[in-house]
Amino acid sequence: QSYISGIEKALNTESERFRKKGIIRNGELLQLNTKVMQSDKEFYAPLRIKQAAGKDESQLRSLIRKGAGYLELRFMDIDPYFATGVNPDTLRLFKILFLDSLMRVNESTAKNRDNDALVNCLTLTDEIASLSVDEITGHRANRISRILDKAESSLESLHTAAVLLDGDDSGNGYVSVLSKYINQIRNPDELVSSRLVSDLKTSGLSWDAFGRNIARKHAVTIRNAYNNNTNRKAV
Repeated sequence: QSYISGIEKALNTESERFRKKGIIRNGELLQLNTKVMQSDKEFYAPLRIKQAAGKDESQLRSLIRKGAGYLELRFMDIDPYFATGVNPDTLRLFKILFLDSLMRVNESTAKNRDNDALVNCLTLTDEIASLSVDEITGHRANRISRILDKAESSLESLHTAAVLLDGDDSGNGYVSVLSKYINQIRNPDELVSSRLVSDLKTSGLSWDAFGRNIARKHAVTIRNAYNNNTNRKAV
C-alpha cells in the first residue's frame, strides 16, 4: 500500500520546475501536466511492483485492482556475451540475493538492515551511477575503492543463503556462483565491462562494427535454437 501511495502522491503533487516550463509553448505540447510524475510509467526505480494490466488500464490501476503480480528488476546490466542478454549465473546470484533478503524480513534493527545485501546492492547501484569522470578514470579513486569494499562484504554475507540453495546437491552451484562474483570484485579485469573493452581493443574494430558483429553471432544462435526447437516439435 505504501508503494501505491507513493506513486499516487507523485502523480498528484505539483512540481515548481515543471510548472515553470508550462504545458504548451508556441502551439506545441511540451508535457502532459506539471506534476512530479506525469505517468506511473515514469517511476524509474531499480525494483518495481508490477501487475499484468488490462486493456486501456494503467499499471497503477491494475495494482490497486488485482494486487502485486510480480517484481520487475531494473538494475541488471545487459551481458553482450549471451544471446539472451543475461548470464544464467547472474540470475542465480539474484536468487541468492532475494532469499537472503527474505530471511531478513523480520530483522527490524538498523544494524540488520545494513547487512541486507539486496538493500546494499540497490544503494551501490545509485552510487555507481553518480560517479564522476575523475572517479571512474582513477583520478579520485577513494570512493570507488569504498564501493568495491562494500560490494565484496555484501556478497560475502550471502554465503548462508547460497549454501541453503545448494542443499545436499551442489549441482546448481550457488556457492560457486557466489565465489565467482566475489572474485570479480577482487579482480575488476574479469568484469563484463572490462572484458568488453579488452575484446574491443583486440578486435581492431570500431565500436559500431564490434557491436554489429556480436549481434550477428547472437542472431545465428537464436535462429538455430528456434529451428532445433521447431524440428523437435515436428518429430
